[in-house]
Amino acid sequence: MTWWRALPELLRDAVGALAIILIFVIAQQIYGDGGSLPRAVAIVVVMGVALTVRRRWPAASYAAGLLTVVFATTGMEFLAVVSYTLVAYRERVRPAPVAGISALALVIGHLDYWPELVVDQVAGDLILIAGISVLPVVLGQAVRNARRTTTELTRRNAELVVLRQQAADHAVETERFRIARELHDVVAHHVSAMTVRARAGHHVAERDPQAAVDALGYVAEAGSEALTAMGSFVGTLRGEVAAGGRDELVPQPTLEDLPDLLESFRRTGLVVHEDLHTSGVSVARALGLNAYRIVEEALTNAIRHGAAERVWVQMWFDGEDLHLQVDDNGRGLDGGCTPTGHGLVGMAERAELHGGAMVFGPSPRGGCRVEATLPTGHAGSQAPPSQVPAGGPASVVT
Repeated sequence: MTWWRALPELLRDAVGALAIILIFVIAQQIYGDGGSLPRAVAIVVVMGVALTVRRRWPAASYAAGLLTVVFATTGMEFLAVVSYTLVAYRERVRPAPVAGISALALVIGHLDYWPELVVDQVAGDLILIAGISVLPVVLGQAVRNARRTTTELTRRNAELVVLRQQAADHAVETERFRIARELHDVVAHHVSAMTVRARAGHHVAERDPQAAVDALGYVAEAGSEALTAMGSFVGTLRGEVAAGGRDELVPQPTLEDLPDLLESFRRTGLVVHEDLHTSGVSVARALGLNAYRIVEEALTNAIRHGAAERVWVQMWFDGEDLHLQVDDNGRGLDGGCTPTGHGLVGMAERAELHGGAMVFGPSPRGGCRVEATLPTGHAGSQAPPSQVPAGGPASVVT
């Protein structure tokens, strides 16, 4: 019946009006009281117009049905249709009053047929009146409730679609933010190391040409690694996944890769003292990655902002939390070693991801100190190493 629903509403109602009029004409031929032709034509016209516009003006159509029943003493099927329409298409209309008014109008219209109000004579008509008054109203109420339910479900479905899209957009935004943070850490590390080695090569070029050549070699290698990492990150942002899968696009270092990271900084000329007590400690891959990135960012800041020559890296597990501490002998807070970019924010965010905290402040080594505590979610037995106490007030970033 798709073709029927595709027709204009007014045309469909007009076809329905013709069917009701046909029933009326047949009933008049069988049970008619021999009324005049003009009267019959007038009733047909009123019924046709009212039934055609019943969904546009249901109240007016219902009033026409009441008048027809009361004054023309006919049109019971007409009143049944318009009373159903009034209840089905008007949200504020109450079914009970409509049924009562219809019943009253039908009783008044039948008075001419009841010369004597004898129960045996009127009982059948009263049952018919009750049915014509109540059943259309009940059906109209059911249709209205069904339409209301459908409308509510459609609205909720639209809201779910919007929420699903918002969740997808949020997931994409979160992933892009994560990739941007990774890109910042990777590129900042390589560029800082390249800058340090290039400057060192420039200073020793005349008296030690081989050292300058080694510095240039390191710059070329670090630059190539940075470009590869950038290409992977950009490819991920564009949705370009390598044949080997997503893991090939973005480097995912862990705690096991920390010695290699420290060695890469040593190759820039930075003296790195390490004290790592993480052997046998198993942590989640995400936590290991973020601990790695915090150390990487701390060492990068020591070079870029603190002009440090030495750094001390400590890491230990106290049974519940993973602790890391990075000190340097650079310019310190008074010398302007405080980073001005996104480094501190990025380290703090990485710690917050695991319910931890990051502290930045002065170091007794003369420069700055970065401390981070990362809850691991399980117990262990390793004790912390001897630590150097902080040399002054610290900035807590949580």
